[in-house]
Amino acid sequence: MKCLPDWRDDGQRHDYCINTACHAPEPEKLSRGDCLNASCHVRRTGEEGIHFHCHACGQCNERRVVLDPHMVWRCADDCELWHESSGVFVRNPDGRFLFFWRSIYPAGSLTVPSGHVDRGETPLQAAIRELGEEIIAGLPVLSPEDFLPIATEDIIGDSCRRGSDAHRWHAFQVVLSSPIRPEKVKVNGEGKHAVLLTLEVAQAVTLADSKTVDVEALTLEEAQQKALSYPVRYVIERHAALMQG
Repeated sequence: MKCLPDWRDDGQRHDYCINTACHAPEPEKLSRGDCLNASCHVRRTGEEGIHFHCHACGQCNERRVVLDPHMVWRCADDCELWHESSGVFVRNPDGRFLFFWRSIYPAGSLTVPSGHVDRGETPLQAAIRELGEEIIAGLPVLSPEDFLPIATEDIIGDSCRRGSDAHRWHAFQVVLSSPIRPEKVKVNGEGKHAVLLTLEVAQAVTLADSKTVDVEALTLEEAQQKALSYPVRYVIERHAALMQG
């Protein structure tokens, strides 16, 4: 997403249509059942979550551009809109990692606890907060010392529901000393169906497997289409050896 010349950090929040030919301010936030737009693909396909209707161009989209003074964002020299995020890879004692299926954009992807860094936060503070917000039951009490830095990557192509397609992504790992049970792990409204998977299997899970009950039994041969969220796959492909060490 390219910034417009008048997009400035003026201390106020501004929302814009994601349509690059429009960018009108204040698209309307709607639930799936509230949308009256006959051409709305979100309503037609029955996808989960909220979406945004622009009254200027008439389009509905799962994303909008959000310029939020409480969130770390910047317009780069090439006008690319950048956000900053932190994510946490939780490793079980048996070597498997905690993943869950995302319910909001990008809905249906397999991901780890992650989210945007707030203004005034360190990446570590954001990682601790996001893990606590997204996994609301089923994990032991953790201390900041349990969060081990894995990497910081500038990822082009990582699209978020707040309009950015570029993120500085801070990856952390928590290595548990006692095993957790995925059926006891409760995810907040942004996700569902926590699973424990090896990194190898996680890279090969299919999008359709979000409906599979026994997803942990999948083999690589059974997976044809990739379903990991883009930044999670990006980090695993580059740092799996460190994460499994």
